[in-house]
Amino acid sequence: MFIINLAITDFFMCATQTPMFFITSMHKRWIFGKKGCELYAFCGALFGMCSMITLMVIAVDRYFVITRPLHSIGILSQKRALLILMCAWIYTLGWSLPPFFGWSAYVPEGMMTSCTWDYVTFTPSVRAYTMLLFVFVFFIPLTIIIYCYIFIFRAVRNSNQDVVKLNRYNTRDSVKRINKMKKEWKMAKVALIVILLYVISWSPYSIVALTAFSGYADILTPYMNSVPAVIAKASAIHNPIIYAITHPKYRLAIAKYIPCLRLLLCVPRRELHSLHSSVVFTRLSTITTRASDMSGKFSLSSPGKSNLSSASDGESQT
Repeated sequence: MFIINLAITDFFMCATQTPMFFITSMHKRWIFGKKGCELYAFCGALFGMCSMITLMVIAVDRYFVITRPLHSIGILSQKRALLILMCAWIYTLGWSLPPFFGWSAYVPEGMMTSCTWDYVTFTPSVRAYTMLLFVFVFFIPLTIIIYCYIFIFRAVRNSNQDVVKLNRYNTRDSVKRINKMKKEWKMAKVALIVILLYVISWSPYSIVALTAFSGYADILTPYMNSVPAVIAKASAIHNPIIYAITHPKYRLAIAKYIPCLRLLLCVPRRELHSLHSSVVFTRLSTITTRASDMSGKFSLSSPGKSNLSSASDGESQT
């Protein structure tokens, strides 16, 4: 569901930004008036920020699924996922609306072919909005993402070590655990690739805005303002391609919730029927796997005790 929300934000980012930017680039100036500029900048801010928050939610979801699978069963139901997404939209909407009410403003930027929030004007109000925007919409979510993936890496490493230890005692269970961890890790890696590309795409734009925030807007040329903006907004194109190409489960999910893309993604109808049952039993198998890991660790930690109890039982019977 979080992936679908990411696809929605990327779609509307492209739909609201690309056509208008193409037309204004042909005219070499902004031609849609002040209201059009404000609407264009508002959509770019709303969908861009919502993408960042959604990527943070995806990282947190992967964190719970991989590091705390037993807790994630009861935490993330479908209703709670919808509530989380609703909060994400409200949160980003709260940061996108202030320029309409006098806190900063939506103005043309760079080559005057696109619009964004005013990060060039060196006033306390504009600088405060720029700094708070970067802290609460970029840096804090990025810090949470980094934190989640550090512990995901540690959990995967520890699980691999446990599987190697248990491999001598139960080969079939070990193979199941290895396969399960590989699937979860592959999904986490795909999400990590998307996050890295997003951060790389928006970093030049962030550097330009922070340069103006620091009082050095006079060294920024129109090209230095416009090119990073284009790179940042083009990041919406990366995510669907990466998810559609790298992982079949994401292709199935997109085809299920957006049927018009099923033929484009080359997803057979029979695979859609198997998706529902796969989702239902994924978490249950995670519980079984973690329970087996815990029992395996217990048996490894006390092999001598079990042998002594067996010997004492044999002596009592004789």
